[in-house]
Amino acid sequence: MAHKIYFRCSTEGQDFIQQQKCVTDYLGRLGIVADDTITEKVSGTISHKERKLSDLLASCQAGDVVYVSELSRLGRCMADLFAIVTEATDKGIKLVQCKDG
Repeated sequence: MAHKIYFRCSTEGQDFIQQQKCVTDYLGRLGIVADDTITEKVSGTISHKERKLSDLLASCQAGDVVYVSELSRLGRCMADLFAIVTEATDKGIKLVQCKDG
């Protein structure tokens, strides 16, 4: 089982500091060390198929876990968010939103 982190900001002027703190604190409480971290600066309105998120999901195997600070980092559009969750579920990938513990 691999533990992977996904960080996304919408613009070049934004940073990942809050997301990193949220996920790092969450994983620290559980004693988990991530195997991989993917970062990208792209609008959440862009389909996940056109983002690094698609490559991340493709690289995952059943049992892997992908951590995000909150679901809005995966996407803003409900249809795309549904597609992402469906793709992950179909592959046996667990998505964890760390913000709410």
